[in-house]
Amino acid sequence: PRMERRLEALRADLAIRVDTRGDRFVIELGTDIVTERGIAGELLNRWGDRLRSTGMERKVGRFAGFDVFIGSTFVGEAQVVLKASALHSTRLQPTAVGTMRSVEHLVNSLEDSLAQTENNLTQCHRRSEDLQVQAGQPFEYADKLAALALRQQELVAALDLTKGQATGSLEAEATESATTSEATSLHEGDWSW
Repeated sequence: PRMERRLEALRADLAIRVDTRGDRFVIELGTDIVTERGIAGELLNRWGDRLRSTGMERKVGRFAGFDVFIGSTFVGEAQVVLKASALHSTRLQPTAVGTMRSVEHLVNSLEDSLAQTENNLTQCHRRSEDLQVQAGQPFEYADKLAALALRQQELVAALDLTKGQATGSLEAEATESATTSEATSLHEGDWSW
């Protein structure tokens, strides 16, 4: 069910995605509309520096039909998260242009993500069918396992292992209770030993 939900979310994200390639680049950051990739990347990196290692996430704008959030990972790295029906995240890069290229790659590679998820789902279904067939087959070593279990029971009976363990544990309990009662009587002032 999880993969099916991911497929539905990716399809929904593809339907709302706005083309921002080339001269169509535009991102809303805060109250500003930015059309320069370098400036947009620099703003994202600055927000990332402020939020790094805080464990917080903050909405900073919109890009290509997605809400843009900056947050930190559990290892203290800053990341950009695009949210719509699904979540798409990438780490902030050392350069402003690198950060913006990573964000654009998320948006422009949704078809690849969809194809990969469909492929993974198909492989999971095939593997599930194969495993169900194998689960219905008899255990290859069932006879050998039964013979070895019987032999183990014979050895336990021949060596009298269970009887010795039970006797040993009873003797240990008896010794322990005798030691406890002796120690108690010594502390109660009974000096007649």
